[in-house]
Amino acid sequence: DAWIRGKGWNESAFAEGRPPTRQDLDPVSADHPVVLLDWSNHVLWVNGKALELAGITRDTPDPSGGVIVRDASGEPTGLLRETAMALVNQHVPAYTEQEQSDAIDNAVALMLSHGITSFTEPGIGAVAQRIYADKARQGRLGVRVTALLSRPDDTYPTNAGHVREILETYRPLKDVDPRWFNITGVKLRADGVPIASRTAWMREPYVG
Repeated sequence: DAWIRGKGWNESAFAEGRPPTRQDLDPVSADHPVVLLDWSNHVLWVNGKALELAGITRDTPDPSGGVIVRDASGEPTGLLRETAMALVNQHVPAYTEQEQSDAIDNAVALMLSHGITSFTEPGIGAVAQRIYADKARQGRLGVRVTALLSRPDDTYPTNAGHVREILETYRPLKDVDPRWFNITGVKLRADGVPIASRTAWMREPYVG
């Protein structure tokens, strides 16, 4: 029953010259749900099993601010844009604290191997804040990190109410050298991205 999770696909790099679909995933993973986040964090590509577990059918309405991509017959293709991603993501088991800690260590090691010594983490929840802070206190972070806050469940705030919610519950970090780990703001998502997923608000229709 394990979920297969991945990230980083880029539609413009596919030789087929078309968006991916669940039919590309189902032949190789029919029994395990697959969720693959694109490089921009704005589109989720899932297989039929994931759609089934999330209860997404041709009759499921698009959520506010999101799109369930459908084929010519009205069936979901397996692509979920913006807020529609949450329809599946709410069923995906959360990464454990140890998995998140290991992922940070691996990412830091990779960056240092390329000479990268600082980065911005654009939106982290409560668990990631604690992990980063603990590594910084122990002198094990290895790079300088500037972070922006997201909501406690790691979702990005999309309105002023969400921002107030974050700021009301946030408490400044104690005993952490801000030269190593510093929280400087809140990540706010207003709309989408103009390339690949084409979910940004535009004055004119997308062409090409």
